[in-house]
Amino acid sequence: MLIASLALIIGGAVIYRIGVRGENGELPRQRVAGLRTRATLSSDDAWYAAQKAGADLVKAAGALAVIGGLTSIPVYDQLPVAAALVLGTTAVMLSLVVWGGVRGQAAARTVSAQSASDHHPMTDTDGV
Repeated sequence: MLIASLALIIGGAVIYRIGVRGENGELPRQRVAGLRTRATLSSDDAWYAAQKAGADLVKAAGALAVIGGLTSIPVYDQLPVAAALVLGTTAVMLSLVVWGGVRGQAAARTVSAQSASDHHPMTDTDGV
C-alpha cells in the first residue's frame, strides 16, 4: 500500500500542476495532458476554453490525491484502512476529473459553435 500512497501523491501533484497550467492558459494544445476530446482539440480557442473551464475541478482532484496519499502513509501497514483510503481517494479524484472534463467539453462546444456562427454567411440578417 505504500507504493499506492506514493503513486497518489506524485500523480496528484502532476494532475494539480496540469490544472494550474490549464487555468493560466499555459497548457498548449496537444494529445498528452489536459482535457482531450474531439471538441477540445478542434481549435486553440476551444482547447484553452476547455482547460480553463475544468481547471478548478482538475486542481481539486490533484489536491485530493496528494492529501489522500499523505493520509494513507501512516496506516500503510493496516491493509483495510489503507486500501479504503487509497481506493476512496482514487474514486473521488477520478469523478472530479471526469466532471472537469464534462465542463471542459461544454466550454469547447460553446466556443466552436460561436466560432462557426461568427463565420457563417447565413447568420448575417442585416440585409434581410
